[in-house]
Amino acid sequence: MSARIHVKERITGMHKWKDPDSRVDFLGNDHVHDFIYTVSCKVYHNDRDIEFYILRNSVKKYLAKYMKQDGIAMFGGRSCEMLAEEMLKRLHIEYGSRNWIVTVSENPQQGATVDESQILTTKEDDPVDITLKRYDQLVNKARLIFKQRRSSYGNSVNEIDLHTIVGLMKMKLFRIYNEGLTPNTTDELVDTINYAVFALSRVDKDD
Repeated sequence: MSARIHVKERITGMHKWKDPDSRVDFLGNDHVHDFIYTVSCKVYHNDRDIEFYILRNSVKKYLAKYMKQDGIAMFGGRSCEMLAEEMLKRLHIEYGSRNWIVTVSENPQQGATVDESQILTTKEDDPVDITLKRYDQLVNKARLIFKQRRSSYGNSVNEIDLHTIVGLMKMKLFRIYNEGLTPNTTDELVDTINYAVFALSRVDKDD
């Protein structure tokens, strides 16, 4: 299952066109708009994969760097396209790849939209970027499987001690070590990820 969520934030800001077309040279002067940011991303399950308020707070936190004491955001020579691109890159760093789409409108009649595929190109020869993208995909898969198997996991994280959880991980990894790659290897490793999360939860609980 996958879906899209979206949030909106309004901010009063000032910007200008550094080198305006002569037909609209007045845009070279500082002028104010009520900018509206609309942020949309993919989620991987329907139990609020990313909470609306948390995502909105991320947007607000990034916009706060532009704010002045008079409550006006100073965007300088940034266009709507530039503002949308900056926001998208910031959210990508914080949440990973989620098919982000960001629209920045300066009034109800006009604005600009950028999406992740347009501005975040991964170089084939950059193993770090490739690994991070794959990492996000695999962690999301593990999370989805956890959601599907909650009934079978039960209250394990609260009932099983840390030593037992690590023992279960060791058994799965030892089986992979002995048997090599099999059709079940991926499922075994994904289960190990979820057991590792259980173990980390126990560490936090027992501290």
